[in-house]
Amino acid sequence: MQRATTAPATLQPSPTSQTPNQTRSVPSQVTSAQVWQQLSATQQQVLRRTLVSVCRSLINQTASSVGSEEVHDDES
Repeated sequence: MQRATTAPATLQPSPTSQTPNQTRSVPSQVTSAQVWQQLSATQQQVLRRTLVSVCRSLINQTASSVGSEEVHDDES
């Protein structure tokens, strides 16, 4: 499977010029919607497929783990 290669997107505002006594304000939290908008349609599709695959793997892993625990409990 091909991995999507992207240039890092800048999601934080660029710092403004400050005098030495000024403190920088903390940038607001970046949301998943903001990141999603930065992705191309192809990147969104690849990410969606990857997330679905990971979730299915976790579900299957959890299901098999629960199943093996039940078998193990019956043997003891």
